[in-house]
Amino acid sequence: MRLPGLDTVADGIGKVTRRFPFAMIVALIGTASAYSVVHFESLEDEWSLYRLLMTSVLGFLLFVVLQLKLEREKMKGGYALLIKLIGAVFLALYYWQLPNDFDFASSAFIIRFFLLGLTLLFSLTFVPFIRHVKEVNGFWQYCKTLFIRFFLTFVFTGTLYLGLVLALVGVKELLGINFDEKLFFELWIVIVGLISTSFFLLGIPESTAALQKKTDYHRGIQIFAEYVLTPLILIYAVILYIYTGKIILNWDWPEGMVSWLIIVFSIATILANFMLWPLLKKEVYVKYFQKISYALLIPMTMVMFLALKIRIDDYGITEARYYGMVVCFWFLAMSLYFIFSKKKNLLVLPVSLCIITLLSSAGPISSMNISKWSQMNRLKTALIESGILIDGKVQKIEGEIDKELIATISSSLDYIIEVHGFEVLQPWFDEKLSFSRYDSCYRTECVTRLMGIKYLYQWERGAEAPIEPVRESKHFYVTENSPLRIEGYSEIIPFHISILKEDEGNVVVRENPLRLIYTDSDEKEKTIEFEALLTDLEQNVTELKKWDEMRIDREEIGIAIQSINYQRNPDNTLNEYFFMDGYLLIRD
Repeated sequence: MRLPGLDTVADGIGKVTRRFPFAMIVALIGTASAYSVVHFESLEDEWSLYRLLMTSVLGFLLFVVLQLKLEREKMKGGYALLIKLIGAVFLALYYWQLPNDFDFASSAFIIRFFLLGLTLLFSLTFVPFIRHVKEVNGFWQYCKTLFIRFFLTFVFTGTLYLGLVLALVGVKELLGINFDEKLFFELWIVIVGLISTSFFLLGIPESTAALQKKTDYHRGIQIFAEYVLTPLILIYAVILYIYTGKIILNWDWPEGMVSWLIIVFSIATILANFMLWPLLKKEVYVKYFQKISYALLIPMTMVMFLALKIRIDDYGITEARYYGMVVCFWFLAMSLYFIFSKKKNLLVLPVSLCIITLLSSAGPISSMNISKWSQMNRLKTALIESGILIDGKVQKIEGEIDKELIATISSSLDYIIEVHGFEVLQPWFDEKLSFSRYDSCYRTECVTRLMGIKYLYQWERGAEAPIEPVRESKHFYVTENSPLRIEGYSEIIPFHISILKEDEGNVVVRENPLRLIYTDSDEKEKTIEFEALLTDLEQNVTELKKWDEMRIDREEIGIAIQSINYQRNPDNTLNEYFFMDGYLLIRD
């Protein structure tokens, strides 16, 4: 196996651009967006670049899929252009519906992004064979080519990046030329976004119809499937059956462990049978292995179903449990199909997965819709039982309620607000729910305050865990419209601290005394204490501040805090949840 040189890759990029012009255009747009996010820190319209990046990733996959289908059906000219333009319209609509600010958006758009990406990836594996379902051998050869090309792309990308990184390190260490370390990440973005994508597309067969006549079987695949994967599956099956038998006898179900073990076993089984498919009619043992391995899956899917049902009965449906159930039934369906069906068409695998991911991404039976319905009902039941929800409206409760109910309310609100946004709770409240980064409490905690109960953190929800005393939240932020004064400083560095004891990055915060530590490119530390600043801020009742009230200037370094959000424990120490945004000011 010989990896190509850079000259070959350069020629390949031109060839790929001619074959997949739309895909390469969006790849360039996505690469430029990712590069801009990294290179230009704290851009005013940063979220638009993230939206453009997400749209470009899906656009790249979409235009590759469309091109492969057009090639197979020999569609050219205006009709092909029209289909691609329709694809571009869908991408524009997708970009338009993405949130403008990711910080305070629900995570539903991220879940949908991954589901649409998976849908397009599954489509990539079978789209040339949609109207040619009998070409099973051609489909297998096509998937084999994609797999090998993906592996070569991974090796090529890693080798190229490692070589260039070592060259840059050599330039820095041997020649004394300094550069920003984010250049390494920028280099990775360019390689992955343009060179790797071009290299992968270059290996996709141009004539998928001719693959049906190919009979070659890669020796490496056969060795891996026969002598590595197959024995491991059988050994794993024995261990898994003993383990699940022990669980059933003791009726002690570990959280999530059983389902993950069965998922790994099932995927390995399906992968092994897929790899051995060309030998199905040549080797007798392959036929027996297929029936035995798929038969072993059926009891395991029943165990997985039972494990998931126990969790759903206790805590309701979430996206993870939804897909656990879907995968469980998919494993069962595929097992029965390959045991009893005479056709045993491999196309059933990616086509069914593509349909599942597409249907579950949006609509009435989507994972997010079903999960929201389940968790909202769970929350509603707890609120009614606790006396908080009366006649469809939240009433602030005065007395104490059972801790288990508070834990249920807290966990349900965590999920609902994080995944679906606090807007879905609005019908239960007379006052308008509106939260921002400048609130003195977190969104879930703000909602529980409106209900008259204390929000319980995850570690407080156990039966034996004590309810911690209420922490005092403090928040101050700059509302002044005038620009920040930086006279006397030569450099300004934006920073964001999210955890008090976080060790990552060149700007960290430490206690005793409370101080900010900046490590420059020469590994020299510069420190500035700001405990006194917090004391001064807390003495003033208002949370709205001017720049001059939120800054400290020292001989070598200064800080200008744009917003700071923290909690004080009853003993006046700071809680680890500490959020601070601002600018580091450096003198010559």
